[in-house]
Amino acid sequence: MKIAIIGTGNLGKSIAKGLITNNAITTLYLTKRNLEDIKDLEGYKNVVLSTDNIEAVKHSDILIFAVQPAHFEGILNDLKPHLTEQHVLISTITGFEISKIEAQVGSDQFIVRAMPNTAIAVGKSMTCLCSNEKGKKRIQIAEAIFNRLGHTLAIPETQMQAATVVCASGIAFWMRLIRATTQAAIQLGFDAKEAQQLAMYT
Repeated sequence: MKIAIIGTGNLGKSIAKGLITNNAITTLYLTKRNLEDIKDLEGYKNVVLSTDNIEAVKHSDILIFAVQPAHFEGILNDLKPHLTEQHVLISTITGFEISKIEAQVGSDQFIVRAMPNTAIAVGKSMTCLCSNEKGKKRIQIAEAIFNRLGHTLAIPETQMQAATVVCASGIAFWMRLIRATTQAAIQLGFDAKEAQQLAMYT
């Protein structure tokens, strides 16, 4: 797969590491304004670091967008002249609906929304996916990518906000449960390190 990650911040970098580790790329372009933050990915085979989004798009078939929401429309507008009928656009931008993406690039593009959670950093993400009508023909590509980084579930876009509550916010509730269990173990006589191990591995 010829993949570009447009905006390789924390999430983009986690996705990149997962793809590299799982040998899921033919080429991987990683774009960022300041490349110093991703220099540690420079030495991998077929991985190219760039500040040029257009260059990345021209050399890739699958475009994963992981930019700040405020920058997304401008980036899509800049890239629109360089998009072809082969490109699959995968957006990880929270709250940015497919209709807004279509308004920028047209409904004739393959568009998928992906909502991973922070467990993607350790390859255990629960990622929810939805697409526009045309994107249904390519959603399996997004499934193949994110299944290498955890588990996926295709849902209607109307359920994406609810999925964010359950999957993204849900991690905080599980962490509180671990903390409460750790505190209980300490009260039962274990030291803090032992208590944390008991809670986490349970």
